Amino acid sequence: MENLVIHYPNKLLKIETRQQFKQLSLFDENGNLKSEFAENINKSIDKILHLNEKDGKYSIEFPNDIDKILPENIKSKVTKELTATEVRVLTAVVGMVQKAKMEGSLKFYEEIERAYFTFNLSDLYESAGAKKNSGKYNPKQKEQIREALLSLHKKEFIVPNRYYDNKKKTWVQRISIFPLLQIHEVEQLENFANTKKGVKFKITVADFFIGYEKEKRQNYFNIPSDLNQRLRRITRGRPNAGVELFLKYLYQAVHCTKNDTIEYNYNSLVDIMRLDKYIANNNHKRIRPAIEKAFDAAIKLGIIKTWLETKNKWGSVKFVLEVNK
Repeated sequence: MENLVIHYPNKLLKIETRQQFKQLSLFDENGNLKSEFAENINKSIDKILHLNEKDGKYSIEFPNDIDKILPENIKSKVTKELTATEVRVLTAVVGMVQKAKMEGSLKFYEEIERAYFTFNLSDLYESAGAKKNSGKYNPKQKEQIREALLSLHKKEFIVPNRYYDNKKKTWVQRISIFPLLQIHEVEQLENFANTKKGVKFKITVADFFIGYEKEKRQNYFNIPSDLNQRLRRITRGRPNAGVELFLKYLYQAVHCTKNDTIEYNYNSLVDIMRLDKYIANNNHKRIRPAIEKAFDAAIKLGIIKTWLETKNKWGSVKFVLEVNK
């Protein structure tokens, strides 16, 4: 990309880390999911169940609070955990969208709050950080990136938004549930793996992928435009979703702070990195290595210099990271 940074949307990061409702109340005083949210969620679950009768690859990403109350028999049929390659593809698509905007090839449809652009697979492989050998992208990585893109095409996310109620003279919170990105070159989907070189894919994305306007600058933070390539160079084996989500979160913190250090409580990192699955599986011993792996990656990327473990005023574990300014 010509630009050196991507303006990454805070809203997208909150959705990826399942924290889009951290400041909102989903439940009523009796602990039940509020009816205005429950209706949308139940409709989406029914839709995914119906689609999976034929395909089996559609899913919904739920925030933690909702995920915890879903019956296991429903959860197993409609949810699939966000993968590390999907995280990289989301980063890649944000970058490609903003490049298309810069080049004047992006179209925005205000009535549906989505943006439209075209890309080819080479653009996607490059932006997602696929490795090149002798001028050719790694076949296994190419397949993983294609699969991640198709999975995101079939994966719905819960997106909070609001509208102004003129009668009540107040803002009302609501939710929408939809894929963050959708491929519209439908005739290519069935033969995606064998797509000919140079074929353009049409894709629409949520409006917040586009990047900031002046009045909305606070809704975005900067990450390197080649972050996925850097990640591929510093990591071995399969990418780790928790590590990569943490790194985005760290870039956000560095972008917003003027301090020389950033602090995270242990439990906060468990949430950010989506490590609660280890708690659910009584596999606590895997949490600490995952956190240390994230810190090591942050040092290799030059985001922080060092880190240390200490205690907060309540005696719980916290980590202090020294920012590399």
